[in-house]
Amino acid sequence: GTAWEQVELPELDRPAPALFKVWGTSASQVFAVGSQGVIMAYDGESWSQIPSGTGEDLVSLWGRAPDDIVCVGGRSNGVLGRYDGEAWSFDTLQRVSGLNGSWMDEDGTAYAAGVGGRILAFAPNATDFVEVESATGNVLHAIFGLDGRTAYAVGGTLLSSPPYTGDVLVAER
Repeated sequence: GTAWEQVELPELDRPAPALFKVWGTSASQVFAVGSQGVIMAYDGESWSQIPSGTGEDLVSLWGRAPDDIVCVGGRSNGVLGRYDGEAWSFDTLQRVSGLNGSWMDEDGTAYAAGVGGRILAFAPNATDFVEVESATGNVLHAIFGLDGRTAYAVGGTLLSSPPYTGDVLVAER
């Protein structure tokens, strides 16, 4: 497209001052996540709120199929959500600070990046994770991979006072 237009969102069941990320599998299945556990769904014609079962901020989402999507967020404790094509389910991750970025590999392994340079890998359809060694202690805000081999994470001193510095991490898997 060449022009953007603002569309009206439906009334929400809670105040939600911000939506953070958007991802979809087709023009008729798009999700947006935001503060206080808000999840919006677009069906090709209109947006609607769908139940999340959490009040935690939801910051990022990614998937590999209409019935295999992961979402992360949280502030004091990280949260991981999974969508099975019908409903979202969320788990609080104890001893894990907030998560800001998510990406899912073609094999279904989900990755999350967050506060303290933390990078987590979740087995397909699981909430158990392994922590992947990170080259930074700064907050990571996004993660993405290509070709089943190379992955990237970005962030920086976003939780500090200016001047800010950025981090780019590259992993050959």
